[in-house]
Amino acid sequence: MSINIYNASASMHPLGWPLRGIDVCPHCPALRLQFIGLAILIYDHILTLHSEWSLIWRAPPSFAKYAFLLNRYLVPGCMTAAIYQMSLFTYADLTTSGCQVLLLTLSLLSICSIAMANGLVLMRVMLLWGENRTAKRLLGASFMLSTLCTFTAFILAMWRMLLDIQFFPYVQMCVPTRTSRWLIATWASPLLFDLFTLLTTVYNTLSRPRDAHVPLRKALARDGISFFLGLVALRILNLSLAATLDPSLTMLAVFFVWSCITTLLNRSLLRLRKAELDSDAADAPGLTTGRSSPFGVPFKE
Repeated sequence: MSINIYNASASMHPLGWPLRGIDVCPHCPALRLQFIGLAILIYDHILTLHSEWSLIWRAPPSFAKYAFLLNRYLVPGCMTAAIYQMSLFTYADLTTSGCQVLLLTLSLLSICSIAMANGLVLMRVMLLWGENRTAKRLLGASFMLSTLCTFTAFILAMWRMLLDIQFFPYVQMCVPTRTSRWLIATWASPLLFDLFTLLTTVYNTLSRPRDAHVPLRKALARDGISFFLGLVALRILNLSLAATLDPSLTMLAVFFVWSCITTLLNRSLLRLRKAELDSDAADAPGLTTGRSSPFGVPFKE
């Protein structure tokens, strides 16, 4: 039988948190952030559903197309599962081992999603460099190194944390009772990759000739620098919370950041695909040599 958490003022949380009022649920802020993140993701998904159909589903088969669609639908599904297991109104018959399997699965999928997102970002940035093979090799090497470091740090973090994830019936939640410094490295690796791609994009933008009447601000926005700035800010939030080594803060914004990054990525790639098709329709040069998005050659009506 579940205990009414709001009448548990005399109890104590296993981590030492007093169970009184809203203090009974120190992970509720994470739950609220997850709700906000999922709401943003679904709202944006609805707004861009027509664009997804016309720009992506009708695009030629390519790795970018299927990676985009997989990531676009994977994240809302994982977010829904995470919210379900953390909901105070869901009396799921979970056990500690069930919590460990669930959170391990969701965490692994989030790391895979990060890798797919970084891969799509990499393809987008490589297009800016045209035939510059040196820059492309450098970007490819940074992606491989970042992905390897992220997965390695994640495995080491889970090895330290997994057995300390417990299910507490009186709050109906899976709660990590310890954290790991390896979690800091897990978030630092993609952040460093994003910073590197941001710097290369800025350099590429400033080094290309532009007409005097084209505002630099518009050129920067077109090249995706605003996207990378948003990405870096979200990564820093995750990294900062992980660096506290406080179990109640470590997972606070993980799923919220995941939702926001996915939303930013989806928007950016949809805009690029639309720009590519508009350029082709106008029979004008694309934003880059050949293509301006990683979705292959434009489709024909």
